[in-house]
Amino acid sequence: MMPYVNYIKAGLLALLVCGIFYSGWHIGHNDYVVFKAQTEAIAQKQIAENKAKAEEQEIINRSKDAEYQANVSNIRNFYNRMLDNPSSSTVSIIPNPTSLTDAKAQYIVLASSCATTTEQLISLQDWINQQIALK
Repeated sequence: MMPYVNYIKAGLLALLVCGIFYSGWHIGHNDYVVFKAQTEAIAQKQIAENKAKAEEQEIINRSKDAEYQANVSNIRNFYNRMLDNPSSSTVSIIPNPTSLTDAKAQYIVLASSCATTTEQLISLQDWINQQIALK
C-alpha cells in the first residue's frame, strides 16, 4: 500500500500546483480584460477628440484661405488700377518718356509682388497662431 500513497501524494501535489497556476492565470486574465476595456474606452475618447480637432483645423484652414484670397485679390486690384491709370499729363518734359513709364510699371509690379508676399506671411502667422490656440 505504500506505493499508492506516494502516487496519491504526487497527484494531490500536481493538482495543487495546477490549481495555484490556474487561479493566478485567472486573476491575471481578469486584470487584463479590465485593462483592455479601459484602454479601449480611452482610445475611443482620443479618437473623438482627434476628429473634433481635425474638423476645427479644417474650418480654420478654409476661413484663412478665403481671407487670404480676398486680401490678395484686393492687393492685385489696387496695383492693377495704378497700372491702368497713366499720368494725367499729356505733355512730357522728359525726353524719353517710355523708359519712365516702363520703370513706373516695373515698380508697380514689384510693389504688388512685395505686398502679396507680405500678405502671405501675415496670413501664415495668423494661421499658425490659430492652430496653436487649438491645443
